[in-house]
Amino acid sequence: MTNLEKNRKNEKGMTYIELMIVATVIGIIMTFAVLLIRGNIQSTKINSTVGIIKNQIRMVRAEAIHQGSTQTIRFDQSRNRLIINGTDEIPLSREVKMANININNSTLTFTSRGNCAGNRLETLDLLTTDNENVGYRIRIIGATGTPDSFPLHR
Repeated sequence: MTNLEKNRKNEKGMTYIELMIVATVIGIIMTFAVLLIRGNIQSTKINSTVGIIKNQIRMVRAEAIHQGSTQTIRFDQSRNRLIINGTDEIPLSREVKMANININNSTLTFTSRGNCAGNRLETLDLLTTDNENVGYRIRIIGATGTPDSFPLHR
């Protein structure tokens, strides 16, 4: 048996430098994992808020048709909430804010036929509060009153 083989048999464990390298690699992997999870949480919150707004628009439109009367949904940007027919308030997630509201007086008015008064194309942007480059645009087609949405790329 050579001296090298004898020395290897006596070695136990890892050196301090090897431990530091392993710890550094684990730290880098954990950093990427946290960033990925954080991005998924943001995405989930904004997708949820988009869904809530689109569903509320559909419900108000359906109510206008069913009741045969005008129904409204107001987008209160300062308080980050929806106001249905001037009374029912629906708060939105604090991580999402409304921006660039291109809706007449921030209020959609649905006629008894289900279309938006004025028959215009109305838009509303939703952005995450900590990264204004992440968001969605909700578009309401005036003639039909139906909403759709798509991601914003800034």
